[in-house]
Amino acid sequence: MPTLTRICTAVAALLTINEVLPIVQGAKLPNQPRPYLVSFDKAIVEDIRLRASDFRPTANIDVPVWSDGAPGSNLTSIAKYWASEFDFGKFENEINSNFSHYITTVSPPGDAYNRSLDIHFIHQISRRRDAIPILFLHGWPSTSLEWTKIIPSLVTPPNGSLPAFHAIAPDLPGYGFSPAPTAGGLGPKEHAIAFADLMQQLGYNRYVVYSTDLGSPVAHQILEKFSQRIINHITDFFLIAPNSTDQARYAAKTTTAEETAYINSLDYFGTYPQIPAVMESITYIY
Repeated sequence: MPTLTRICTAVAALLTINEVLPIVQGAKLPNQPRPYLVSFDKAIVEDIRLRASDFRPTANIDVPVWSDGAPGSNLTSIAKYWASEFDFGKFENEINSNFSHYITTVSPPGDAYNRSLDIHFIHQISRRRDAIPILFLHGWPSTSLEWTKIIPSLVTPPNGSLPAFHAIAPDLPGYGFSPAPTAGGLGPKEHAIAFADLMQQLGYNRYVVYSTDLGSPVAHQILEKFSQRIINHITDFFLIAPNSTDQARYAAKTTTAEETAYINSLDYFGTYPQIPAVMESITYIY
C-alpha cells in the first residue's frame, strides 16, 4: 500500500501549482455521476459465511512453520472470523459514512467493446483551492476500497506544506461495485478510454494517475492516449516486462547498471516453471 509521504513527495517533486492549473473544465457531458449507496447483497453475505463455516483444514505436517504454506491454525482462525465475527453491516455503514460513492455511465470505449459501462467510484473533494485531482487504479483482486486508508490524508493533509488532492478511486468493471462487462473485448485500452471519460464527466482536464498491479497497464494506456491530460503517473507495480528494444540493449550491453540488474533478476525469476506464462501475459497486456 502506498504511503501519504511517498505520493506527496513524488507529485510535489514534479510539479508546481502553476503547472497544474487549470485542472477543472466547465463542459458537461451527457452522462453525469449519480450518488450511490453501498449495499451488500444479503444472499452473498450468507453464502460467504456458509463457505467459511464449512472450511476444514488439512492435516498438520511436522515442518517449520510457514515453510509449506499457511498453518492450519491460521486458516481456521481466518475462517472463523469470516463465518461469525466480521460485522458486514457495520463495515457497510462505515464505508457509506466515511466516503462519497457515485456511479456513472461511460460511453462505449471503442470498437472492441461497443457497449456503455457503469462504473462505481469514490470521489472525495478537498477544500483546498490548489488541490490536484488524482485518479487511483487498483489491482487484482482488489477494489477502490484499497485506497481508503490514504484518501482522507490526501484530501485533507496534516499540514499546509503538503499538496492536497481531489481523490477519484473507481472500481474496475467486474470488481467491487462496478458491474461486470457483458461481452469480451474490454482490454487495457478500453479501460483507459472509459476512465478518461469518467474524469471528463467530473470536470477534470488534468490529473495525476496512481496505479498498482492490474491498474498499471490501464494507466499506461491513459498515458499513451491522453498524455496531454496527465500531470504525473506513479506506479508501485513490481513487474514490468522488458520490451524488444530493452532486450536488444541488454544483449548489446548498453543498459544501465540498474536496468541490467532488473533484467538479470527477471531472468532468474523466469527459472521457476510457472513464471513464463505470467511474463507472457504481462507482455500481452502492455
